[in-house]
Amino acid sequence: MFAELAKTYGPVMTLQLGRIPTVVNSSAQAAREALQTHGLAFSSRTIPGAATAHSHDRLSVGWLPVSSPTWRSLRKIMTLHVFAARRLDSTWTLRRRILEDIIARLRRSVLSGLPVEIAETGFRAVFNFLSMCYREETMFIMEHIKVLIMDMFLASTDSISTTFEWAMAELLRHPG
Repeated sequence: MFAELAKTYGPVMTLQLGRIPTVVNSSAQAAREALQTHGLAFSSRTIPGAATAHSHDRLSVGWLPVSSPTWRSLRKIMTLHVFAARRLDSTWTLRRRILEDIIARLRRSVLSGLPVEIAETGFRAVFNFLSMCYREETMFIMEHIKVLIMDMFLASTDSISTTFEWAMAELLRHPG
């Protein structure tokens, strides 16, 4: 679709998607040039009102500008302490236990003839994992910790729910 529009309007276009003007770049060269020149401007996003309700926009990696010191500090903590290989290795047993719980829950639903609530199962798994994992102390204030956990919780819940639903749809389309 964008390739057809680019033939008429050129590789860089502005589209009005609802209330939000959106720049569409259909050329790799133009994208490279725009991101190298204006990368920070393109890395921000519109902040919804719900994110501002409890100052989530001022403390969240998802909403802070990437040039801010708070964003860099939170990213460093996530890189070194949350997503580091040794940290992921240390939670392997916990992740396996939660996966076994998911499989047992799915098996019970199937054997009893009840529908499987994929999104709820994923949500519950992520909630259990995060609540068990991130009980340790950190150098950030408690408000930052709450927002960081909320960010990870929301991101992983959405990803896992989508992945579960996609996997189940694929299994239905291609059983066996």
